[in-house]
Amino acid sequence: MNTFKSFALAGIFALSALLSAPAAAQLIDFDTLGPDSAPIANGYAGFNWSNFASLAGAYIPGSGFEAGVVSGPNIAYNDGGTAASFSSDTAFTLLDLYVTKGYESGITRFQGYVGDTLTFTQDVFSTTTAPTHAVFNWAGLSKIVLTSETGVAYSAIDNIHIAAVPEPESYALMGMGVLGLLAARRRKTR
Repeated sequence: MNTFKSFALAGIFALSALLSAPAAAQLIDFDTLGPDSAPIANGYAGFNWSNFASLAGAYIPGSGFEAGVVSGPNIAYNDGGTAASFSSDTAFTLLDLYVTKGYESGITRFQGYVGDTLTFTQDVFSTTTAPTHAVFNWAGLSKIVLTSETGVAYSAIDNIHIAAVPEPESYALMGMGVLGLLAARRRKTR
């Protein structure tokens, strides 16, 4: 094989490796929102938010809202202590987040939906004194629903790590297939 072909193949493999790199994680930390309790608007961080509000943790001293701050001043919580959700029209992966109970220790249930189908469920016990790191790694999601036990209603969340469904790998595979077809066609015409 001549030098040009060697460099060309090395370049193609390097490009395909670069294109197939996994999608980068996105951190949602609510710190760009105001300090006063307010509903999170649809479109924040690219998601649709239902019944989630944000506030500065220090707004309620001595509570799990204050203890639940992982970065910056703000957390998100299920407004009114009832079920809350965030969703997207584009599939995503929920990697992890931090959860703290608002006023008394208890369980927060997280449910992951793919389309309209409940696909994942995880119960996370947390206290009011420190955030609990919850790891999910749920892929292909369209919606996450947060609920709490009766009587232990409020849950504060912070530092949600989300990743887009890794589309670049599909494009890299298609690109390699096209290059293979071109190489086969070129070889056939000789």
